[in-house]
Amino acid sequence: MVTFSLLFLFLLVHLMPFCSYFYSFLSIFKSNRTKIGYAIQLMFKLTQNKRDKELLELVAKFMNCGAVYSHGENAFDLTVSKLADNQNIIIPMFKTYPIQGIKSWNIKISVKLLL
Repeated sequence: MVTFSLLFLFLLVHLMPFCSYFYSFLSIFKSNRTKIGYAIQLMFKLTQNKRDKELLELVAKFMNCGAVYSHGENAFDLTVSKLADNQNIIIPMFKTYPIQGIKSWNIKISVKLLL
């Protein structure tokens, strides 16, 4: 099972630059829970064509975080919005298995924002 896990992580990280849409970002939204009326949330999203919904569900299950949501008629998102999941699962995964290519910049910025 360990071999499968390492292979899965390797494929996930090395195929991600070729995904339909991948990003992590800060979401700023209105919130009644804060004094200023706004909150900030770090999110990780991976968007794929609807034919790859099962793949996104497998990734969410494997990482034990995130959820898969419909993104229009033809796509699905794997979204990880819990801060703890981003800090303890997503960021360490990309530190251990860095993304290759231009999309690695997005992860580097997210890591700096969390620190």
